[in-house]
Amino acid sequence: MRISSRVAFPGRGSKAATATARPFQFVDWSLTKEQVARLRKLVPGAKHLKYYHCFIDTLDESPKKYADARLLRADGTHADYGGALLPLYVPTHENNYGRDVSRNVEMILAPQPDGLRCDGVYWDEFEYSRYQHAYHVVEDGRGGLPWDGVSADIDPKTLKILRLKSSVELISQPFRLALARSILARGPLVANGQPHTRTMLKLHFPRFVETGSISRCSRAHVYSPIALGDHLTERNERDAYRVMLRALDFGCLYYWYNDLTVVPTHPHLTSYMFPATPIELGEGTSSLGSGS
Repeated sequence: MRISSRVAFPGRGSKAATATARPFQFVDWSLTKEQVARLRKLVPGAKHLKYYHCFIDTLDESPKKYADARLLRADGTHADYGGALLPLYVPTHENNYGRDVSRNVEMILAPQPDGLRCDGVYWDEFEYSRYQHAYHVVEDGRGGLPWDGVSADIDPKTLKILRLKSSVELISQPFRLALARSILARGPLVANGQPHTRTMLKLHFPRFVETGSISRCSRAHVYSPIALGDHLTERNERDAYRVMLRALDFGCLYYWYNDLTVVPTHPHLTSYMFPATPIELGEGTSSLGSGS
C-alpha cells in the first residue's frame, strides 16, 4: 500500500505549498512527522509518499528572485496555473529555481528531525504544467531560459521564424531526470503524466493519467497503463467502481484518488491489480504478469 499526502501553506489563503522550495520549507511539518511514524506502527508495510511539484512557486518575491526561470507566454506575460496566485517556472540545472525546488525532495526523504523521513515521492505533473512552451529564451546576452535548439514559431505565410521558444519538457529534462534517479535510488516514485521523450521512457516507475476525460487512458498504453480516480465525478465507492470499469475498457488499471470523499469500506478490484507487469492490453481486460 502507498499513501500520498499534501499540505496547504498556512496563512497564504488559497496558495498551496505544492511546489516551491521556500513555501514547502516554511511549513510546520510536526503533524506530518507524527503521521508517518504512526502509519509505520499501524501498517508496517505501507509506504508514505509526499506530494512534490516542480513548476509552481507561490511566494510574492519569486518573480524577481527567479526572473530567469519564469515561464513566459508569447505575449511576454508570466504564465500561471489558471490564476496569478500560481505562477509557473521552469527548473534547470543552471538556474537557482532548480536548485531551490530540488531541496523539497531532500526534505521529504531526509531522516527526522530535519526531514520528514517519507519513503518516497509522488511527483505531480512530471513533464510540464499547463504550458508546454516557454518564450523567455536567452537572446543577445539577456537572461532567460535556454533555447532547446529546435523550437520556434513560424510565420504560416512566409515560413520564416517569428520568435524562438523552448519545449518545457526538453529544457527541464536533465534536471527532472537526475532528480528522479536520485529518488528511485532511495525509495518509490509515482508520477502524474506519461513520458514525452525516449529518454524518460527508459526510466521505469509507475505513472498514471488523470481521468476527468476517460479517453486520456489511451495516452497510457505505451508506458504504465494506470488511470487515476476521477475527482470530478466520484462521490462514493459505487462511482469509483464505475470509473474502474471504464478504465478497464481502455485496458488500464486504477489508482484511488487521494480524497476523503471516497473511503473504501471493503476490498475492491484494485486488490487484484497490483503488483503487476502488463503483458497485453485489450478492451475490458489487462493481461498481467506477477512482477512489479
